[in-house]
Amino acid sequence: MTAWIADYVASCPVCAIYKAPRHQPYGLLQPLAMLEWPWGSILLDFIEGLPLSTGYDSILVIVNRLTKYAILAPTNKMVTVEQTAVLLWRHLVRCFGVPDHMVSNWGKQFISKVWKEFARIMGAKHSLSMAYHPQTDGQTKWVNQVVEQYLQMYCNYQQDDWAKLLHMAAFVYNNTVHTSIGILPFFACYGWNPKAHPDIPQQLGVNNPKHPEYLVNGDKCCKYLQEQIRVAQCRMVDQYNQKHKDIKFKVSDLVYINHKNWKTNRPMLKLDTRFAGPYLVKEQVGHRAYCITLSVNLRVHDVFMCHCSNW
Repeated sequence: MTAWIADYVASCPVCAIYKAPRHQPYGLLQPLAMLEWPWGSILLDFIEGLPLSTGYDSILVIVNRLTKYAILAPTNKMVTVEQTAVLLWRHLVRCFGVPDHMVSNWGKQFISKVWKEFARIMGAKHSLSMAYHPQTDGQTKWVNQVVEQYLQMYCNYQQDDWAKLLHMAAFVYNNTVHTSIGILPFFACYGWNPKAHPDIPQQLGVNNPKHPEYLVNGDKCCKYLQEQIRVAQCRMVDQYNQKHKDIKFKVSDLVYINHKNWKTNRPMLKLDTRFAGPYLVKEQVGHRAYCITLSVNLRVHDVFMCHCSNW
């Protein structure tokens, strides 16, 4: 009798859509695949909403996933797909070649057919982050925060000179030891440390006797970076998974979906349901995502991370 009551309460449809979940968040961490060469995979994102500075109000952020080297290109929020492609060629391809893999969010520049054709012509695979799941390209979010903090501290009172400071912000970021790899992104990319000030002598290493060896051996440097990133990924997985709970669904399962990012017809979100459904699981996509059969009137992407609940 007790088990039946517990099962009945757990499957209550009203409780399922209204009550706040008290369990650990669902979904374990799934790191991106390891890289084979320094510029094999990049992350793309935009910093938007900046005040106008010499005609610019946004920044295109390009991050190398292996060396953590960042490229910052000033632009504006009305930038087209074609202009974004030109920025990529001007700031990335002409210096480091064509990447094998690009990861970005669902920005309007990255979901168009023109961008898909551009990636196909380059021979680069383009992956989009999951909807409402910014952890996929979290590295760029971290770089964005660092760049924004720098510009906040050093721009003038009118905030109209940040574009002139952008090249210095990129230099400062790339000339700071990255915790994931233990060395400067600049050193990881070029094999030597830049001279930052005329009164400070140039150093070949940053508390690491192996650095001079990497100046003449790019393969060893690449293997070193891969090992450092692998260790950092293991550390992040352990920390993340301690506070999250694994859950798996099968095809034809019924699930509830958190719809906090959806627009509904009800007057206020405060008194609205927390979850929508139940919906049918149509297909598993990758390790942690599922394709859901949604209502035809919902204009929402039908692939969700495993932040769902069983029916």
